[in-house]
Amino acid sequence: MTFRSRRLEALFGSRLDQLTYEQIAGLAGVEAAAEAEDLEYKREVAAADPKGKEELAKDICALANHIGGALVIGLTDVKGVPTKVMDIDLADAHLRHLEQVIGSSTAPQVRYETYPVRNPDDPGRGFLILAVPRSPHGPHAVTTPPVKATEKALRYPRRTGSLTTWLTETDVATAYHHRFTTTADRAKRLLDIEREALMALPPSNQPQLMVSVTPEVPGDMPITQGTFNRHRRNLLVTSPYPASTPVRQRWTSRSSTSPTWTRSSTSCFRCCTSWAPMPGIALASPAPSWSRQH
Repeated sequence: MTFRSRRLEALFGSRLDQLTYEQIAGLAGVEAAAEAEDLEYKREVAAADPKGKEELAKDICALANHIGGALVIGLTDVKGVPTKVMDIDLADAHLRHLEQVIGSSTAPQVRYETYPVRNPDDPGRGFLILAVPRSPHGPHAVTTPPVKATEKALRYPRRTGSLTTWLTETDVATAYHHRFTTTADRAKRLLDIEREALMALPPSNQPQLMVSVTPEVPGDMPITQGTFNRHRRNLLVTSPYPASTPVRQRWTSRSSTSPTWTRSSTSCFRCCTSWAPMPGIALASPAPSWSRQH
């Protein structure tokens, strides 16, 4: 699951997986780049002792249990504002160690992505970005024994503004309830999408291949003329029939309060604001065409 954040991408100037060393180094001294609920800086993460392992697991779980975000390692901060570049070791052995610590110190294990950003003048060192999506499988707990005696025995962290706090028992119960109800809602959503697709398809004796997809974490995709054109470029340039002629690009658009299906003789596609697509194609047709309304 690739983590995307409009706010962070606007702040950094690119996607997290495409950041350059210069872009991250340029954040030093920028007050607008201060720590927030979706962003934290660390000078280094050794995770070589119990305290270091606990802190790393806590930071990762806190982002996953909230809205997701990025942990940028290799920048010091003063009151949350990044101030100085402090390149860290990016050797494979060190990165594997961090992965092992996170995997063994969180439950359920947190999904995240690791992006080493190497210093062009010293490729063995640089920044490390840990991108953590908001998790549909929370709450995630820190499983390492507490370094200090604490009343917070539940050990479920989350981000609160620019700080990391601990979930109360009520918060944990609410999070588990949300996990189970969300799973049931996704299953119902798949059936609804398929039902709407079947109603939109014209009567035909041809077999139809239909694929229903719904995201684990619903997104927020405004359907505008810009997104319409982008999907037309990205989705319609290749035929769903690999051995056939290119797809005839026939799209329709009209204003409405929600995206709906349009009828097509051979194929159809739906794209929702929640990023739940539903393509359908006829399995035997010489000239497929695609239609959509939004």
